[in-house]
Amino acid sequence: MKICHVITGLTFGGAQTLLLDLSRGAKELGHDVHVIGLYPGPLRKRFEDHGIPVDELDLKGLVDLKTLARLVGRLKKLKPDIVHTHLGKADTYGRVAAAIAGCRNICTTCHNIEDWKANPVLRIVDNQTARLAKRIISVSENVTRSLDPRVLPKVRTIYNGIDVTQFRPRPRAPKDRLVLAVIGRLEEQKGHTYLLQALEILIKRESPAPGAFEVWFIGTGSLEGQLREEAAKRSLSSLVHFKGVRSDVHELLGSEIDVLVLPSLWEGLPIVLLEGMAAEVPVIATAVGGVPEVITHDVDGLLVPPKDPERLAAAVRALLADENKRRALGQKARRTIEDRFSIQNTTRAYLDVYASILGGRGASASAVAR
Repeated sequence: MKICHVITGLTFGGAQTLLLDLSRGAKELGHDVHVIGLYPGPLRKRFEDHGIPVDELDLKGLVDLKTLARLVGRLKKLKPDIVHTHLGKADTYGRVAAAIAGCRNICTTCHNIEDWKANPVLRIVDNQTARLAKRIISVSENVTRSLDPRVLPKVRTIYNGIDVTQFRPRPRAPKDRLVLAVIGRLEEQKGHTYLLQALEILIKRESPAPGAFEVWFIGTGSLEGQLREEAAKRSLSSLVHFKGVRSDVHELLGSEIDVLVLPSLWEGLPIVLLEGMAAEVPVIATAVGGVPEVITHDVDGLLVPPKDPERLAAAVRALLADENKRRALGQKARRTIEDRFSIQNTTRAYLDVYASILGGRGASASAVAR
């Protein structure tokens, strides 16, 4: 098959990581994969390093007919069997451009419960263009339940997967300070402010001592200044370290990070959750989106309610104080990912969807399973 993915931008993010792994997997199975980003981004080189050609456009604002025309022209030239769109703007532009270009076999992945759909105009546009898609893939049952009931007959839930071989936990040398980390954009969705509140609760009470751990915020975003100010206001500046975007997250998870915290307010099915679990890092996460579909509380991770700093503080305290619990949760988490969330399983499921769109043309079930 000739597959063309259209994504909003090739920045660092879960959807982009999944797309890279899916593209690599499909290419290894003999399919022709091309990627188009509506915005340029630093991940382009990673795709090209794996032999996956990338086009980047330069979308301006919400309505950009020039970029739409460029996308139509590119799709007419590529003549893909499948056009697969990812993330809000790419869903709209990609589906419309594909239809204009005569590419009728359109697929969309819903990676999250999108807050922008609260805008009635944007929601109507999305629902109308979704009618152009023959299949819609949802990354969790929770995301599926959030979709417009009219598109549900087209929906198939396929859980995200990762390349587990990239996350081989290494022996962790004893150290004086444990590292807790939040990996994600510094935006409202990720709930950093509630972790800061939990840390203040933790420090003001008897344990653990302030010098026993430190917290890394890995990522950038519009709230960085506000979060720095809040950390200072809560007397946490010496405890919380803003690390920016890191290209070595795999290595950090395998050697430096002792506890991964996801205090999100909403999610689809976060890739970083799967990555942390694969690296045997114990995880504390809010029970939102598809997270409870991955983690069984107190078996392979800890779940807490969103916006609840007291419960979050208690979970952090429990893991900081118990090395055996950290180790047990991490080991069970690794097995969960190996059994249920490998990129090989996810890739095969995606290729099955493409084959169903094409009516069996381009990929047989046996070819997909290889």
